[in-house]
Amino acid sequence: LYEQLLDKISGTEEYLFNLAAVYLYLKDYDKALSTYGRAEKSLGLTEQIAYQRQKIYLELNQPDKAIEESRKLIAHFPDNFDYVLQMADILISNKRQSEATRVLQQLLAEHPEVSAARLKLADIYWQDNQIDRFREELITAFQDSTLHINAKINTLMRYMTYLPNATLQKLIPQLADMVAARHPDNSNAYLIQGDVYSAFIEKELLPPGKVEKAKKAARQAYATYVRMQPDNFSVWQNLLNLELQLNMNDSLQLHADQALELFPNQPWLYLINGIAQLQAGHYRQAAQTLEAGRRRAANNRKLLIMFYSYLGDIYHELKEHEKSDRAYEAALDLDPFNYTVLNNYSYYLSLRGEKLDKAAKMSTELIRNNPDNNTFLDTYAWVQYALGNYEEARRVFEKIIASGVTEGIYYDHYGDTLYQLGLVDEAVEQWKKARELDQNLENIDQKIAQRKIIQ
Repeated sequence: LYEQLLDKISGTEEYLFNLAAVYLYLKDYDKALSTYGRAEKSLGLTEQIAYQRQKIYLELNQPDKAIEESRKLIAHFPDNFDYVLQMADILISNKRQSEATRVLQQLLAEHPEVSAARLKLADIYWQDNQIDRFREELITAFQDSTLHINAKINTLMRYMTYLPNATLQKLIPQLADMVAARHPDNSNAYLIQGDVYSAFIEKELLPPGKVEKAKKAARQAYATYVRMQPDNFSVWQNLLNLELQLNMNDSLQLHADQALELFPNQPWLYLINGIAQLQAGHYRQAAQTLEAGRRRAANNRKLLIMFYSYLGDIYHELKEHEKSDRAYEAALDLDPFNYTVLNNYSYYLSLRGEKLDKAAKMSTELIRNNPDNNTFLDTYAWVQYALGNYEEARRVFEKIIASGVTEGIYYDHYGDTLYQLGLVDEAVEQWKKARELDQNLENIDQKIAQRKIIQ
C-alpha cells in the first residue's frame, strides 16, 4: 500500500518512514535500509534517518557502519555535540574504549565546556582502574553548573552501586555536596545530598567520628528539600528520624507540627509529634497526641505497639497509673516479648511497690534473654530490692558495676542495696561514686550527708 502510494502520488515522501517501519517490523532490514536511503535523498540527512540506520546496523552486528552514521551526523551538524557522545557510546558498548577515549578527548580539547563528555571519560577510566583520572574528570564535571543536574544524580546513583569502595567512599559525599552547591535552586540537589549521607550511615561506610557530622548534613539537606517541596512524605520521615537521633527537639517539634498539618491522616506523624512533646516535658499534650494517633493506627500492629509503649511511659509521668498499666498491657498483648515495655513496666511497678510478683516475672524474662544488658539487669535488681531480696539485688548490681559502667544511677542503686544490708560505710562510698558521675541524682547529697536513704 505504501509502495503504491509513494509511486503514484508525489509529495508523499513522509510516508517513507511508515514504509521503513513496516520493513523493520518484518525484520526485512535490507529493504528498511533502502527505504531510509530513499528518504535521505528526498528529505536530506536527518537524525531520525541516521539513528534508525544505526539501530539496524547494530542489530546486524555491524558497528562500523553504525559509527559511520554518527560521523555523518557530526559532519552535517557540527555544533551538536550529542552526536559525538552518542558515537562514543557505540564505541564503548562494542568494547572499543581506546577509540572512545580519543573521540572524547578530542571533543574536550576543542570544547572543554562539554562536561557530559567528562562523565563518559570517567566511566572509561573507572573501568580501566585509572583512579586519578577518574576522580579528576568527575570533579571537573560536577563543578560545572551548566551540566544538567539529572546527569550528575544518575552518575552518583550508578557509582553508589559499587560501594563499599575506598575511593568512592571519599568521593561520593564530596560530589553530592557539589551538586547542592552548584544547583541551589533545585530541590533534587538536596534530596540526593541527603540520600547519599543517609545511605552512607545506613551501610556503615563512615568512620565513627564522622557519623554525627553526616547525620547533621543529611538532616540539613532534607530540611532544605521540604521547604522547597513540602509534599514528599518519605522525605519528612527521613528528616524527623534524623532529628530524633540528633536530639534536636526544638526542630523536631517544629517540623513534626508542620508535617502533621500536611499529612493529618498519617499515624506515624502523631507518634513523632507525641515523642517530641514528651521530650519537651509536655506530658498531657503528648498523651492527647498519641491517643489521637493510636486511633488512626488500628490496622498497624507495629505502630500500635509503639503508641501503647509511649502512652505507658507518659501516663506514668502523669501519675495516672491505671492508664499506664493498661497501655503497657495492651502493648504486651500485641508483643509479649517487647523488651522495652517489659523493662519500663516492671521498673515502674517496682518504684510504686505494686504488682511486684508480676514485675519479678517480667524482669526475670528480660534478663533470661538479655543477660548482659545493664539496663535490664538494673531493672531486675531493683525489682528484687523492692521485694526485699537484697542479697540477690546485691549480686546483680555487683555484676553491673564489674562491667565498668559510668552511669551514676547504678552506683546509687547499689549503695541503697548495701545500706539495706547494714553496710552503711560501703553504701556511702557507692553514693559518693554516684555523685561523681551524676550530680543530679535525687537526694544524693542528703544521702551522703545523713548516711542513710532519704524517702
